[in-house]
Amino acid sequence: MKLDYVAIENLIDENEARDITLRASSLVLLFSAMASLDHPGNWASDGEPLSVAELDDVENWVALAYRDLMEEIEAGGNGMQYAVLQQRYAQGLNGGSSSNGTWNEREVTTTLPDSANLATVTDGEFQLIEGDFHVNVTARTYQTGRNRLRLYNVTADEVLEVGEVTEADSVATLDVFVTTHGSDWFRVDHWTAQGNSGDGLGRRLDKAGYEEVYMSVRITKLD
Repeated sequence: MKLDYVAIENLIDENEARDITLRASSLVLLFSAMASLDHPGNWASDGEPLSVAELDDVENWVALAYRDLMEEIEAGGNGMQYAVLQQRYAQGLNGGSSSNGTWNEREVTTTLPDSANLATVTDGEFQLIEGDFHVNVTARTYQTGRNRLRLYNVTADEVLEVGEVTEADSVATLDVFVTTHGSDWFRVDHWTAQGNSGDGLGRRLDKAGYEEVYMSVRITKLD
């Protein structure tokens, strides 16, 4: 089955004036298939396989669509309230050590778009204003074997949800719905089967001019 990116682009355009959430969901669908860019046979336009040059156009279009979407979110577009938190370090720094067969605390360091000041970040943890939220987390490990994420309510000393088990060196994900009264602090933990000193929670890319990003927490207010 081939992915028709034109159909997704049209869906995003149709939803643009109505609902930024639908537009974002459509864009996420396209992002999820970006790994196929190196395999032209997996992509099509109107049923015809794309050439390498056309794939470059797809990649550029996705980047521009993401930029436009982030700018609109930052401006509070269509009333959507959205925030992105990340574990982000300076170029050349690894993500930290993992321990054998235990939960490792991941550190939130950076707040990106936050259209309504939804989140406060302190000492690697985050607090949300009162309300109902959808929280999506993605994070990567390095040479740790099987692994999974969880969202932990530090204030209540309670595990809210655990993610699916993922295999070594793949991206771990977690989706959870959270209701908070505005006083609870939250933390993301990452269970790893194997310990790895220094870079178990992410191995640096060390590319000039780019910071290292090891985890993203995407938060959408639902009420």
